[in-house]
Amino acid sequence: MLLKKYHLIICLFALVFISCKKTNQKPVPKTVDTDTVDNADIYIAGYVNGTIHGSTAAYWKNGTLVKLTGDSIVSKANALAVSGTDIYVAGYITNGSHNATYWKNGVAVTLTNNSSSASIASGIAVQGSDIYVSGYLEGSPQKAVYWKNGTMVDLSTVNAFIESTANAIFVKGSDVYVAGYSYSAAGTAATYWKNDMPVFLDDHGAVSAVAFGITVIGADVYVAGTVSFDESGAVCWKNGIEIPIGSTYATSITSDGVDAYVCGNGYDNIGYWKNGELTPVTANSIDINARAQSIAVLGKNVYLAGEVKNLATYWRNGKAVSIAPAAYGSGATAIVVLPRLL
Repeated sequence: MLLKKYHLIICLFALVFISCKKTNQKPVPKTVDTDTVDNADIYIAGYVNGTIHGSTAAYWKNGTLVKLTGDSIVSKANALAVSGTDIYVAGYITNGSHNATYWKNGVAVTLTNNSSSASIASGIAVQGSDIYVSGYLEGSPQKAVYWKNGTMVDLSTVNAFIESTANAIFVKGSDVYVAGYSYSAAGTAATYWKNDMPVFLDDHGAVSAVAFGITVIGADVYVAGTVSFDESGAVCWKNGIEIPIGSTYATSITSDGVDAYVCGNGYDNIGYWKNGELTPVTANSIDINARAQSIAVLGKNVYLAGEVKNLATYWRNGKAVSIAPAAYGSGATAIVVLPRLL
């Protein structure tokens, strides 16, 4: 009997010890199920229109509006990146002329260009402590540029283009990719630059071609854009080879690390393509007047951002959500969706 009592006491002590040890362990951060919309943080950049002075640069986090300038300043947000808890938005502020600007957590940083040229920021990427912003200098000629930590790189000087524009930027490792177009005596060519060197994209003799987005999956470079013959057509280039995907305009591209997703607009609908296969999101008509400007993917969910009837809107798997409707209109230009940490 005495042995049984000792055995019981030892067992109880062991259970208490194990229980205490578990409560002293630090919880391991993990992400929630990204198939539930409430478990994702949705960041959207764009603008709201004022009563007198035009657009005001803004972003939304989970539907909450943050204006980046006062209503008396004309400004616009064109691109968005999120790194940790920091939110980066790129666009411009108007002070007599356009000034390329990015905001970090709402604080403006003006991007200089060593000239009197007006400028616009079109894309942004963040890697570690480095901030990359694509854009262009307005004027004659217009010049494709990007800034790394505020220092400008002129992409127009390599081939002495008559005109060029940078519409998007993507960074992978030590490689910097910029997408846009270049204009020379041969015409307007969709172009991307890798580490400042231009790559001209096959357009099969189109009158003009423009690249609006770029991403990299493994060693493959994907570029989304539009080519014009008698009519415009959306295309995706993989390693420089054109893949027609229909519609009218391709406006943005992203990936989930495996597949490429392109969003765009047509006369009949807006939608996205996954590896070239179209998924219509909503009908498009004069009555609906919808535009998709940006795309993001998280888990099984596909998000588009744009506008419907001049109101900033995003779509999750085809279902439209109007965000903070403004009395004088608004628009969404970029979207980032990230898993929410527990």
